[in-house]
Amino acid sequence: MSSQGISPELLEFAARCLESRGAVVEPGDGFIDCLLSEEISDFLSVSQELRLGAGGQELAYGLPLLDRLVELATRDTPVVYGSLDSGYLKKEGFDRIVMQSMTFPDAKVKCTGRAEVKRTYMVLAVKYTAVSDERKEGLVRICINESTGAILPEMLNRWRSFSPDFYAEGKVPPHFPMHMEKIIKTGLVAAGKASKDELDSFLRSMERRLRRDIASTTSYYAALASEMEEGLNRAGLSKEAMEERRAKIAALPGERDQKIRDLVQKYSVRLRLTAKAALRFLVPVVQVSASVRKGKARGQLALIWNPIMQGIEPVACTGCGKSIRTIYFREKQSGLRPVCERCR
Repeated sequence: MSSQGISPELLEFAARCLESRGAVVEPGDGFIDCLLSEEISDFLSVSQELRLGAGGQELAYGLPLLDRLVELATRDTPVVYGSLDSGYLKKEGFDRIVMQSMTFPDAKVKCTGRAEVKRTYMVLAVKYTAVSDERKEGLVRICINESTGAILPEMLNRWRSFSPDFYAEGKVPPHFPMHMEKIIKTGLVAAGKASKDELDSFLRSMERRLRRDIASTTSYYAALASEMEEGLNRAGLSKEAMEERRAKIAALPGERDQKIRDLVQKYSVRLRLTAKAALRFLVPVVQVSASVRKGKARGQLALIWNPIMQGIEPVACTGCGKSIRTIYFREKQSGLRPVCERCR
């Protein structure tokens, strides 16, 4: 289909999207000529040699091709890099602040030193989709220390106040870890917990409807059984008809239980999580070194004083990864490892 009035913004979007996926794009007067890979042409349901715009295929809002281009552009998690600097790093008083913000029930911990370092953090936006008899979608955000894996809700609420500086493409410093799979997995686990809080009313609604329909189904089959049993006393009912009715009565509990299983399946909630975008920040922090004593065992613990939070970050349990402020220690050959109460 030919289009003479295609939006220049849509053409620019299509060109940037396709070039980022390895296509060769040549701009013209009101159109672009594209040479696509087989994978991309199959995904878009177009030929590998494609003209968009004047004299070629139409590209407009509401058309399936634009929807597929948007899906192509967003199917990978976009990442933006920047830095946050409060301009102030705490110099002393760490023993007091550590003891105020952390608890060590089975060990003695003493701060022994500080060092100013830079650490990377990720703010991950995660879309949740809950599907049951109804569907509910939403977005949650999780902040993670990329070095420790600790979840930092306090930093999530404050980082915007520090006017982040964003790096231009090609100017990102080398501090950021290359492989994000483990961090994103940690973020998705935390997002799953956060989304359940967001979905509380939805989940309770599905539970109420399930209980209502189970009660209705149970009542229906009880009334049906009672009616059929009364029918057995009807005069003139043949022996064969009575046996047939008794068999139907005996089958009712099985039918009822199957209906209830179907209802449980109908109202069960399936949750899907998708990472949609990530902000990664480089932040100057203070690393606080601490000595740990548990009985005769000795160890070291590294804590982070975060200037954005203005406090000590929680520690990630080395057993399950949960972010904790009540810290136990488990003895390993490599030393004492911080764990949560469940993993100790």
